[in-house]
Amino acid sequence: MNMEFIESPIKYVGGKYKLLNQIIPLFPEDINRFVDLFCGSGVVGANMMGRAKEVICIDKDVNIIQLLYHIAKYKAFFLEQVERVIANYGLSNSYRFGLDKYKQVTGYGGAGKALSAYNKEAYKVVRKDFNFHNATSLFYVLNLYGYTGAGRYNSRSKHNISVGNSDLNIKVVKRYRKYCEYINKSKSPASYVAVISGNITYTMMILFMQTLHTYKQQQATIITGQKKTLSRYLLNY
Repeated sequence: MNMEFIESPIKYVGGKYKLLNQIIPLFPEDINRFVDLFCGSGVVGANMMGRAKEVICIDKDVNIIQLLYHIAKYKAFFLEQVERVIANYGLSNSYRFGLDKYKQVTGYGGAGKALSAYNKEAYKVVRKDFNFHNATSLFYVLNLYGYTGAGRYNSRSKHNISVGNSDLNIKVVKRYRKYCEYINKSKSPASYVAVISGNITYTMMILFMQTLHTYKQQQATIITGQKKTLSRYLLNY
């Protein structure tokens, strides 16, 4: 059976989009609550919105969770904000201006090399500013312009991915808009939860919170992974 799936607007190493035709058929047609544990780009959870009455996306990376939440909540407005960030930092925007402009400026004939050379210094400034105050719009710019979209951090929890060879282009914008249209039509409420933990056991404990009232509306929640904190969160309910 041919099934059409929605792509995530987030670049993510190890994303499951190409495996959805194998993953989705394994689930029942009608589900009360679907928990996408270690959700990454959120592509599995997004494609379950038509089957599940409620979707909960969980990941350890708080920046990914905040990004998924902002896209789902603010949609076109968030993309407009990201475009303003791109303009303010002087990054390329081939969606608006095409690629020839950046090829001419850098002298490179190939799109990838031209974009990488053009964005190299501005990208470093974006990364520095993000590491200072973790703005979600800056994180999305790093995701779109960084090497392979990898979410890598150093020992001080600072983003340290180098500039890549891509930017905001027509494919990205189409994918973003299609994703927003899809989740907007879905009647499944979605919650986005970051569990900050050094132990996988604590991360798994979040599943016990499925029935909490706090997940009844779309939201982004950050829960520290200390055992006492999680236990207190459960007991307070």
